Order: sequence, then structure tokens, then C-alpha cells
Amino acid sequence: MLSSDRYRRSNRAVARERVARELARHSDASNPIGSFFFWNRTRRVTSLAPFSILSAGARVYCPYLDTDVFTLLASLPADMLRNEREYHRFHSDTISRAYPEFAHVPYAAKYPVVGRSVGMGHAWRTSAALLWQLARVSGTGLLRRGLLGARLAYCMANPLYTTRVAELAPSLSYLTHLADLTARAT
Repeated sequence: MLSSDRYRRSNRAVARERVARELARHSDASNPIGSFFFWNRTRRVTSLAPFSILSAGARVYCPYLDTDVFTLLASLPADMLRNEREYHRFHSDTISRAYPEFAHVPYAAKYPVVGRSVGMGHAWRTSAALLWQLARVSGTGLLRRGLLGARLAYCMANPLYTTRVAELAPSLSYLTHLADLTARAT
């Protein structure tokens, strides 16, 4: 996604050192990788979504911010979470025990089928919105606009490529906003 000039100016050795230092901070946790992701990506990215998306008119509940719940979840061993079947059984059993009156309600499919009427329309609209963002960004040299524009156009045209929109959208949206802020600051 980044321009070749931006890649050249980024120092890979410094980035590796920072990641290694941060990983070392989590080496004593029950689940070192889970701890690393929680305190880095989850805390900085994922956790902000409810407040950004729902804050305009709804009360936002964040049960995982409860200290006791966090302590329990952080203490789960990595082996338990690595086994997908074991993890989902723990998840389902916990919810069923807490809410027995809803135990009969089935869970949504892990990978829902994307139908032409809903999934395609959403992928097309998301691609169009990202193309619009990309077109509005000043030429800061941060993004490879030609490549990204072609990928987004392909997402709009090819029904088999729509899943790529979900993969591209968060990073591309963040980077277009960053490029826009950079252009405004200079």
C-alpha cells in the first residue's frame, strides 16, 4: 500500500527492535501472543470501534473492561485458545451458563455466506467510498494510488474478489486519513 519511497525511508531494523522489545514484555504472560495483541492492536485499534461507531446515540457497554473478567480471560492458557474447537466450546458454555434462558438460540455462522443482494452491494459501496477517499488525498507520496485504485475497481467489478474489500478497508482508510493529515500539516 505504501509508496516505494516510503518503504525506502522506513528503517526495518528499528521496527524489528521495537517489536522484539515489546514481545519480550509479554513473555511471562499465560498467553504471550494474546497479551501482546491485547496491549497493542486491540487496545489501540479494535477497542475504539464501539465508541466511534455507537457513541452518537447509544449507550456503549464494554463488559471486557471489567477487571475480574479481564483477569480471568488474560489467565487462560494459550493452548486452550489455540485449539479452535476448545475455544468455541468455552465461549458457548460460558454464555449458556450465564444466560440459560437463551441457550436454545443458535450462534451465527462463523463465516456467513455473502449473498449478491447484501454482500455485493456492501462491498461495492465500500470500494466506492475508499476510491473516493483515495482520489481526495493530496499527493503526499505515502500511498501507491494507482495500484490501490486498480484493486478497489477490481473489487467492485469481480464478485469473487469482494472479500478483499474487508481486508483492504481498515488499513487503507487509516492511511488515506494519515496522508490527508500529513498534507494539511505541510
